[in-house]
Amino acid sequence: MNHFSISAGGILFNNQSVLLVKVDYGANRGMWMIPGGFAEQGESIEEAAEREFKEETGLVTKSGRVVCLRSGTQERNGEIQASLYIVFEMELVSGSMIKDEAEIADMKYWHIEDVKSSNEIIELSKSIITTAWETKNGLYAGNTIRTNNNYRTYHYYLPNPL
Repeated sequence: MNHFSISAGGILFNNQSVLLVKVDYGANRGMWMIPGGFAEQGESIEEAAEREFKEETGLVTKSGRVVCLRSGTQERNGEIQASLYIVFEMELVSGSMIKDEAEIADMKYWHIEDVKSSNEIIELSKSIITTAWETKNGLYAGNTIRTNNNYRTYHYYLPNPL
């Protein structure tokens, strides 16, 4: 039986810095990375990114442009597992920084130049952050459109117009 998961993350820039979390579980335990996690049943990917960001950091955010799509497959226990990870640039709405004690060992804003040179930050997070910081590339939410289906939520993303 094959398994498929969808996860979401978010980057929040503040001046010349980005908020990262130090995870306290899994293969990346002890490493710094973008806040995020798995989408729950019935949840849009935007809702997942916003919920996970709030759970891990205490901050209420709104998802903006899509800055990364990562897909992968791996074999675990004789089964193929496929995954899709979508990262948004987040906009701060409100809240105070309060880390999730169950999953997060630490959190802090990292200066962009320190992100580039650190060996403590996972490579994918570094790549996403530096590319998003240096460009306005990505996929941006399209204008509201009418569909012939009844969606609870409906979002689509297009490249940044030139």
